[in-house]
Amino acid sequence: MNQIIMRFTIYTSGTRGDVQPFIPLAQGLHRAGHRVRLATGSNFQNLIEQAGIDFAPVELDYNEIMASPEIQTAFEFGGVNILFVMLKLFPRVIKMVDQALVDAWRASAETDAVLFTANGPWGFHIAEALRVPAVRVCFQPLARSWQIPNVVVMSRPHRLRLINWITHIAFELVTWLPLRGHINRWRQHVLNLPPLSFKPPYSATNQPLLAAYSPVVSPRPDDWPEAWQVVGFWLTQTPTSWQPPSDLIAFLEAGPPPVYLGFGSMFKRDATPTTRLVLQALGRAGQRGILLRGWHSLAECELPADVFTLDSAPHAWLFPRMAAIVHHGGSGTTAAGLCSGVPSIVVPHGADQSFWGQRVYELGVGPTPIPYRVLTAEKLATAIETALANRAIRERAEAIGEKIRAEDGVESAIQEIGSVVNTHWPGTVRYSAGAGAL
Repeated sequence: MNQIIMRFTIYTSGTRGDVQPFIPLAQGLHRAGHRVRLATGSNFQNLIEQAGIDFAPVELDYNEIMASPEIQTAFEFGGVNILFVMLKLFPRVIKMVDQALVDAWRASAETDAVLFTANGPWGFHIAEALRVPAVRVCFQPLARSWQIPNVVVMSRPHRLRLINWITHIAFELVTWLPLRGHINRWRQHVLNLPPLSFKPPYSATNQPLLAAYSPVVSPRPDDWPEAWQVVGFWLTQTPTSWQPPSDLIAFLEAGPPPVYLGFGSMFKRDATPTTRLVLQALGRAGQRGILLRGWHSLAECELPADVFTLDSAPHAWLFPRMAAIVHHGGSGTTAAGLCSGVPSIVVPHGADQSFWGQRVYELGVGPTPIPYRVLTAEKLATAIETALANRAIRERAEAIGEKIRAEDGVESAIQEIGSVVNTHWPGTVRYSAGAGAL
């Protein structure tokens, strides 16, 4: 047999939760003897290269998008449907897209296969131009189904199955039509491909899809085609080179397990009120706390002795040492929280976060989610007290964590990718240098 090393290019953009899950997948493919390039924003270059993965810049500045008045208003006051927010943002996003298309094509050199997300749709077109297999990836239920809605649009299934279906169509049209003209010009003048119609191109039932979340948390819909599979979370492990700061260790050892509070990439124009609110909630609940500042989601301010702040720490190391985890409900943070076996309290800000908060509650591993727009110190304190005092929540969190830790989402994904590759090149034996068949 001839050993064949595949060269994968992964296209994504967005916040850390849109990028970081690809790191364990890329490392798994690398261990299997393949080469992987992760093409995304340069603000993630250090994160990617420190993990030993090749990086290529595709600039689309989500810091600017998250800081926009439209997003901030949606977070702070609520009542703004995410589809309308996206429509208002598209004029700003489109200005960034032309450069992203140039960068993405430059990053495609020597590519044998492509993975792409809804935030990196240029990967789909590049794969067509190169005539290589492409696999779509989503970190939440976004693919068409009559049983469940598009979770960016709606957090819970509607009893009228048609409504569920319509949410998918609406999301696809809103994310395709404003970009269609730009992408079609690029297809014609750079990729030498024909233009595409008004029909969204990414949801064909024969287009392979990897849903990178646990079936324990969101089971695969029965009406999905065979090409769409739920493979499990791609969980980031603690880097062997990382060591916890000595003052963090001293804080953890000085008392009972604290409550983690962090809202990840949820940028705040003024994070001070939110920081004061969570400190008041900790005080009301009588708990020690660890605050993670994230992308300016919490502010630097004077803290009581029983509260510690961090700029960053691996969730895989930190979360199991917590009494409870308060977070925004991003898919990656939710995955790490569920895996830890510790109760979660979700404060959704927007997009798919309400879905994850609802799933945490329905799985019995945390109290009812509290939307950020109605968050108060009293509500948060009550949720913390419930999570810590309710024995059923603690036991259920431990049981769900054990199930998720028993899964291997990366290995399942690699097997599915191998199936796609072998289908694309039938009759060709393709296997890795060190880990068996791809």
